[in-house]
Amino acid sequence: MAGVNKVLYSILYFLRQEIGTDYQINPDLSMLEILKEEGFDELDFILALIHFEMNHGVEIPDKLLEQKNLSLREFASQVAELEPVPDEEIPGFYITKTSLISYLITTVKNSQWQHSDDEIPN
Repeated sequence: MAGVNKVLYSILYFLRQEIGTDYQINPDLSMLEILKEEGFDELDFILALIHFEMNHGVEIPDKLLEQKNLSLREFASQVAELEPVPDEEIPGFYITKTSLISYLITTVKNSQWQHSDDEIPN
């Protein structure tokens, strides 16, 4: 995959796109600390990473996603070492990721919205 800085900046781009702001994210904070910041929630974080995966043709393993004590920079370093999804698996990969996004938005986001006093969730 690309170098660590390119991966890091791409992850930051997708995070900013998902939360809809130019909020400056400190890449040296742990992912757990970032998720505690106002305006972030885990669902937005996951959606941003799925878009990153689709854009770069890489599958981030669940074990890596669960390591929330890693800084975003450390996380990007490990993602940069991942092998890309083989070309012949890309169509199924995109179908799976698109279905996951649809499920998360229609099920989880809508559930959040219904329990938020008509306030639109992030």
